[in-house]
Amino acid sequence: MAKNKQLISSYVVADTAGEEISTIERPIKFPETISFPKNFCKVHHAVCHNMTDSQIGKFVKLTNHLDYWTNRLVARSRGRSPIPLDQVMISHILEKSIRTTNTFMREMDDIKAIMKIDTDYHMSPRFASRSSSLNTVIIIKMINKDPLIIKAIGRKQWNKLKYFI
Repeated sequence: MAKNKQLISSYVVADTAGEEISTIERPIKFPETISFPKNFCKVHHAVCHNMTDSQIGKFVKLTNHLDYWTNRLVARSRGRSPIPLDQVMISHILEKSIRTTNTFMREMDDIKAIMKIDTDYHMSPRFASRSSSLNTVIIIKMINKDPLIIKAIGRKQWNKLKYFI
């Protein structure tokens, strides 16, 4: 491993004749971490504490259909607006019968992992999320259904939000 290798990055400004006008040099350090910013989903440990293995599998499969800013379950395709998933669409995704899906969705609603807000299904950020922040209006509606979300938000964010609820 080349961890101890010393590298320098140079930025040179020169005229068309090749004469240097200015030079900036800075060291390139070995990175302590590498980020993976796309196509990841955070699944909270509450999933393991509140769901059976069968439920976890179905739940995680649905995380591929989370809308980034709202945690709404949607079907996405390039160039088109996301389409909110209904239980029939969810049945196709899970490859389960509509009856099995209805039971699963009722179980998810009982533990507040997936909630119906207005007419759409949303995953609780207390269980999973694709993004580090969600639309405030949706969060307020989720908190009205599951006050435990307040503990998951964190004190600093709650102090910003509490006056609006």
